[in-house]
Amino acid sequence: MPLEVILDTNIIIYLSEGKFNLNFELERLLTQEFNVVILSACIAELEILAKREMKMKKHLLFLEKLRKKITVINYNPETIPTTDEKIIAYATKEPPEKVVVTNDKDLKKKLRKKGVPVIFVRKKTHLQLLR
Repeated sequence: MPLEVILDTNIIIYLSEGKFNLNFELERLLTQEFNVVILSACIAELEILAKREMKMKKHLLFLEKLRKKITVINYNPETIPTTDEKIIAYATKEPPEKVVVTNDKDLKKKLRKKGVPVIFVRKKTHLQLLR
């Protein structure tokens, strides 16, 4: 079963600014087959941000293009209050194995405590994996 690579909302922002090539970086870091996914909770979060701030709309437009290349997972439980907690809950569910791509320091720390591998942006130009 392929590894699920879960994108956090802030990584969409990095990607839309053209800082690095996601597929190239993931293939460089990961030795196994993988599928890139985003949770519907992250999409909802970005939609809310785009309604509040005009500059966020470009990131939402980028996500619309990206959605053709990744899988959207319908996961947005109302009983879990924050998007970060939803990512943690989904990432710690049983198979398949998962890794989260985020540059959120708090989320990264919480995921590491739960034993979830994290990929983060290093020097704004490439990704690094923490197992």
